[in-house]
Amino acid sequence: MNRHKNITMKKNIKNTGYTLVEIIIAIQIFFLVLTFGYTIYFFGYKFLMQWEEKNDLLSNEYMIKKILINELGKAKSINRISANSIDYINPDYSYNNISWSENKLLLN
Repeated sequence: MNRHKNITMKKNIKNTGYTLVEIIIAIQIFFLVLTFGYTIYFFGYKFLMQWEEKNDLLSNEYMIKKILINELGKAKSINRISANSIDYINPDYSYNNISWSENKLLLN
């Protein structure tokens, strides 16, 4: 009878908690997912910054083209075109100059 009582007591004990191996595997999976998410975020952010820079350049190019077309389209004559400026005369015979540097467009 004593033997039967020990067997039933062992069956009633429940194993609760996680083993060390399960915890280590869960931590590895967590860091794997974290690394994968960071990689996607980093490359997405890098792509977005490149796209915005390209979009800004195209926007500036469009704006400069529009200004040049409007200003030179009204010109009576163009006197001089150089690497960084254009001299022209308006229909009212006023002398104007468009010049540019690395990042500026100047209308005089």
